[in-house]
Amino acid sequence: MGDIVVQYSKDLSKRGFFNEAHSFMVLCTTKAGQAKIYHEASRVSYVMGNYKDAIVNLQKAAHLEKNKNSNTFSDIGRCCFEAGNITDMEKDGLGMKSIE
Repeated sequence: MGDIVVQYSKDLSKRGFFNEAHSFMVLCTTKAGQAKIYHEASRVSYVMGNYKDAIVNLQKAAHLEKNKNSNTFSDIGRCCFEAGNITDMEKDGLGMKSIE
């Protein structure tokens, strides 16, 4: 099911329906148990400039991946950088230090 969810979100995004893709991914992540769904939700949030939401989804993916996917951590770092203030992100519990 995860592949279908990710593909549908990407199809919406390709057509320019970012708000719809974001709403769809918010719905899907309420009961998600697959890291790829959180990665897609993060991608949509990132494209929309919602870096904090992207990081939250990446943190959930990292937890499911048992912190073994270096791309997840790279994406978290990129989101913190794009947000503009890594220190503030870490204070909000959204930086690299907040991953267990």
